[in-house]
Amino acid sequence: MDWKSYYDFKDKINPQLPNSLRFLDQSFGLAVDVGAGNLVDSNYLVARGFSSVIAVDPNSPASTCSKISVLRETIQNFCVPESCDLLICFNTICWMNRCDRNAFFEMFKKVKKGCVVSFNCITPYDQFFSKESCVELSQIENALTDFSLKNVRRKKVTARTRAGELREWDIWRVVSKK
Repeated sequence: MDWKSYYDFKDKINPQLPNSLRFLDQSFGLAVDVGAGNLVDSNYLVARGFSSVIAVDPNSPASTCSKISVLRETIQNFCVPESCDLLICFNTICWMNRCDRNAFFEMFKKVKKGCVVSFNCITPYDQFFSKESCVELSQIENALTDFSLKNVRRKKVTARTRAGELREWDIWRVVSKK
């Protein structure tokens, strides 16, 4: 299955996103959506009042919304703006190679105080992914040393794979604030 076909499955926002917005201060300025896919989460952020969204994904379609800038590049080539109020990355980290994953965690150091970072990733207990694709809780804590962990949960979720098959995923859901 190609990415476009996969995106056809993904027509709802990530359920972690509304919870993440609760931790924002009054500012709904710039949001960054890493692994933006079909832009469902990006469009939701604009609808919720963000003045602009940078959607980073080499496979994302063009946006018809003037408030969404689509950057078709890898994580390693993207420099997160310091002015970012919200940085999200859902259902993406497991597909990153080690360099991209390290680059993603390095982004956390560049955001301003008050920025909310929300992401999910595969736990080492997942039966589908190799250990190399999984993230230990200690790795999350180390990456977020300058942050207040607002919500870290291990959760089993039933969802489709890129091939369209239903399976159970064992994931971390993380929301933190710098």
